[in-house]
Amino acid sequence: MAAYGPSSLRYQIEGLQSKSVIDKCRVTEDLLKRTSTKELHLVFPALLNSVFGGEGEPGWGLEKISKSHQPHDFSAVRKFLAPEGPLLSAVSSLQADPYASYVFPFRCLPGPSRHTIEEGGVPLFYINKLQTHGFSMPTIVLNPFEMYMFTFAYALVSPAWQQEGTTWSARLFDWLYPTLVDDYFSHFLPLEGSDLPSVPVLPSPLRSPLPQPSVSGRPVQRNVPFSPPRAQRVSLFKPSFMLAQKQHIHAASVLDSSEAETWCSETMLQIFVEFWLNQNSLVAEIPTFAHGAMSSMYYGQKAGGFHYLFEHFMPSLNQVLVVRMMVKYLHYFTNTATPIITSPYQQRVETPLHHFKRTVVPQLVQKKLYWFLRHAFDRWPLDCYFRMVLETWLSYIQPWRYTDVKHYTRGKDSHPHKQDPKDRKVEDKWQHFVEDNLLFYSVLFLELFPRLSRMDFTSPHSAYVLFRLTKVLKTPNLATLLSNAEHEVCGVSVPVPMSHTAELGGSYLSASRLPPPAPSLPPALADMEVAGFQYQPLFCDWTRRLVNGLLQKVVEAHLALTTVQPEKSSGGWWGWLSVLFEGDEGQGSMDANRTHKYLQQAGSSLTSLFDLPRPQWANERSPQDQSMDSWQDTTLVEEDNMTPDCIHTPEGPQLTARGRYQIINNLRSFQHWQTRDPDLQPIRSFENATLVRFLYRICSAFNAHFSEDIWEVYQRQDFVGRLAKVFLAPPLPPDQAIRSPVPAHTASSLRMPRVSLRPLASYQTLGLLALTYMFLHTWLSLGPFSYTLLLLAALVVYGMLRALFTPVSS
Repeated sequence: MAAYGPSSLRYQIEGLQSKSVIDKCRVTEDLLKRTSTKELHLVFPALLNSVFGGEGEPGWGLEKISKSHQPHDFSAVRKFLAPEGPLLSAVSSLQADPYASYVFPFRCLPGPSRHTIEEGGVPLFYINKLQTHGFSMPTIVLNPFEMYMFTFAYALVSPAWQQEGTTWSARLFDWLYPTLVDDYFSHFLPLEGSDLPSVPVLPSPLRSPLPQPSVSGRPVQRNVPFSPPRAQRVSLFKPSFMLAQKQHIHAASVLDSSEAETWCSETMLQIFVEFWLNQNSLVAEIPTFAHGAMSSMYYGQKAGGFHYLFEHFMPSLNQVLVVRMMVKYLHYFTNTATPIITSPYQQRVETPLHHFKRTVVPQLVQKKLYWFLRHAFDRWPLDCYFRMVLETWLSYIQPWRYTDVKHYTRGKDSHPHKQDPKDRKVEDKWQHFVEDNLLFYSVLFLELFPRLSRMDFTSPHSAYVLFRLTKVLKTPNLATLLSNAEHEVCGVSVPVPMSHTAELGGSYLSASRLPPPAPSLPPALADMEVAGFQYQPLFCDWTRRLVNGLLQKVVEAHLALTTVQPEKSSGGWWGWLSVLFEGDEGQGSMDANRTHKYLQQAGSSLTSLFDLPRPQWANERSPQDQSMDSWQDTTLVEEDNMTPDCIHTPEGPQLTARGRYQIINNLRSFQHWQTRDPDLQPIRSFENATLVRFLYRICSAFNAHFSEDIWEVYQRQDFVGRLAKVFLAPPLPPDQAIRSPVPAHTASSLRMPRVSLRPLASYQTLGLLALTYMFLHTWLSLGPFSYTLLLLAALVVYGMLRALFTPVSS
């Protein structure tokens, strides 16, 4: 078999960038077959950089490959990078060499881990991967399998992919990278069977120690031996780390058979969690309760007065989608573990895989996922994509939805909440999970309040977010499990429903309503937070005041949607096309009725969940409105029961004192506003801005110069006057009443006849004119001049026909 030298291999790897994706896979596979392990070892990092990008290499563009657009490239790369594909088979061969090690760039590590190492500490995950040389920068030394998974996981959060701008759709498995992640999960974390895949040969397998949390007072018993690290300089590290190292020296240097079996799966998952969930950390600052400060108020209520500082790494939407996929898969993985037999008459030899299934989430995922969601809740922009962050959280706190593996295997492209039976009760067997993850339910729910306070619930996106949140919290029996968990874990008494006569007014951001003294948490849950954290119960009077303030905001948004007519779309073919091509996942196509429904259901869920007074919806007569019944004025004129009280004048309606009160308190509003000249409306997206301004200048000059002549022609009672009323009609006909308060000069200008050519600036109109010209030019060979004359003639005929059937106004 022919072999390539290192220099020749590097040259051929560099030459791959000019080839197509399919050729890259074919040529690289041929190189792997013809290259010895020793030669491959020398170019392995360069090969990974060529595939995934890095060190100046653009990569193969894996983030852009989709099954629907590049099916052949998709299949070729998926086969090449498969768990048993050519590249990972080469990794297994390299793994057999005990001296095969590679340096991963220190700057590419997640920020919290990098800063910890720079300050002299060593995270547990890097305890057998860190090397130093004197006082120089530490280096991360990895074996071949770790190097591959480090590079694969880092690609998702690398600056090149973050700035690329390619956003994966909700059909996640149509894209290559998420499909590869799922392939690795299915191979290294199998849902069915009792055995893990074969592990690469490791003469002296080392692994980083795993944290051993005590879950709700139930310690996880597991013997985790540690291996002594490589030689390191003592002066660079903290004494606590050196003491830990001395303890590890006496431990076994190799893994036992059960731990060696799960080493590969644990390593892969640890790497994914490290890069995808550990990009930000929580740091406690000076305790504060600033009066009226929303951030201090909210952070204080959930952390005992501590204001959190986040290292600001904003995850991309693609990263959130992959994290959500990982969360759902881990639920399926955990829920397929065999149950623990407590009977002394039954015995079962537990396999390492099933033991790993029960311990993987609390040991590897729980804490970092909690920090990931905390940061996203606090820093994610106010856009519609926050829904994916919310769905990630909701997926984690509902493991009961991911028990049937058949749903996962046959419904990867569908939403799991659409697969579940409606209002399925949460069984009592999930009590332990709720206790172990109590902070996910209570603290993260309260973390949402600053964001909810800034949301506009008249927006369909925001209304749906609130609806999804309240729908999950209102799941039957979940509130009971949460109350029992707070009582069991924190010693909080099961709350007595608060009296509906209790004072609940005031803003839910008011600093005067400070939380009561908080109960203490067990060490397992307290370890998820920073030092000084104080837990606030989810079901207490102070939380109810916050929820009541949110409920008032929901009611106000519902009233605003009821009293103000929703803005219509641009209309015509352009508006129809914009609705036609809008995605189903975006909620922009929801009409006002659906938004009303979401708000009412969300309000009802909050009322029932926190035992609050029933809200006053817009279709009911409010107490404030009833208190105004004593206001009597014979000059009041109301067109309908939702129009503010006003007096009609020639210049339009004028508000009374009662009408101003109704508008200020969002009790009523005008459904039709005529406040400005339609020619001066903001330029729309379906209009050409340059053409709008140009036509406006022409019409303004013409109308100003011939204003008297236009008015004289418009007032004529003959056929010419009828024709003028077709082409010179004012925005507001003289016989039509003004239905909203406007200034006198605006009212008079709205009734003045004028020439308006703004419709010609619409892309729809321009497109129709262009299509008509192309048709007539092809059919009748009309030129531009003839076409213009034909248009003018058609316009005159249209005006004459309209004038014939338009009665003369008196």
